[in-house]
Amino acid sequence: MTDSGAPEIVELPVDRARDPGGGRLASAINAHFGLEAAARRRRAWTAALALLGVPSALALVFPGILAPALRRAGAVVWSLAATALLANLVTEVRSARAISRLQRELGAPRGSRGANPRRQSVDSPSAG
Repeated sequence: MTDSGAPEIVELPVDRARDPGGGRLASAINAHFGLEAAARRRRAWTAALALLGVPSALALVFPGILAPALRRAGAVVWSLAATALLANLVTEVRSARAISRLQRELGAPRGSRGANPRRQSVDSPSAG
């Protein structure tokens, strides 16, 4: 799924000479699923940070609204969520790099994101 929720179609070339047992293709598919899961986790952690930020913002605007211990606890929870978000971003970048590497090993053109470069786009002028 893309960030908009639309399904994303990934096309990988299958070359039995480069990947006789299919292990690289399986690794590329698993890495893509890992990237999708990391993107879902990133969206969840971003939403959690936004929700946790509301009480923190209110405590800044109205200092007496929350007890000091509660403000500290909120800051700790928000910091932990921010750390989880950053760790997830690192995982997402690593997954994207692994997918790119595996696609190159499978023979996909550089920067193609798995698309078939020979297939003409509907928007292309030569599609006629």
